[in-house]
This record gives sequence, C-alpha cells and structure tokens, in this order.
Amino acid sequence: MTFIATLGCCIAYYVTFKTYHLHLQKADSLKAILENPNARVASGAQGKRVMKRLGMAVPEKKQVAEKKTESTSVEEHADEISALIAKAKIAQSLGSTPQS
Repeated sequence: MTFIATLGCCIAYYVTFKTYHLHLQKADSLKAILENPNARVASGAQGKRVMKRLGMAVPEKKQVAEKKTESTSVEEHADEISALIAKAKIAQSLGSTPQS
C-alpha cells in the first residue's frame, strides 16, 4: 500500500513539474518575441510595404543610443520653459496663437 502511495506522489510530482517547466519555456519564448523590435506580423516584402504605407521607420540602434546619452541640464530646461512662456505671453498680448 505504501508503495502505491509513493508511486502516486512521484507521478504527481513529475507531472506538476513537467507542466511547470513547459510553461516557463513558453513564457520565455513569448517574452523574447515581445522584446524583439524587428518582430512584425507581416514579413519580407509585404512587411516592408505595410511599414512604408504606415510611414513608420524602425530607428537604428545607434540613434537610440545617442538619444539616451544626450542629456541636458535642469538649467537648460528651465531656460527653454521660460522662453516658451515669454513667447506665449507676447503672442497672447498680440492676440494670436504662439507658433513653434
């Protein structure tokens, strides 16, 4: 009787961890697909046509890296904001909308 109970526990343990392992593999593969910036529904020539029609360009990795490394100081942002506020006040006093 003990043998049958032990065998049942072993089979339950095996099935549980086998399905858990398969779910982990599936989650990893889905995560890899979602993190891939080049993954598209349409591929090849059809994918290029769709992207061209949508007007979307895939940014290069170098450009993205440059944007991340560019950082302006807080003082530069404050100067830009104060210049925009002054421009908006002047435009409001003239009765027109501000243009960038």
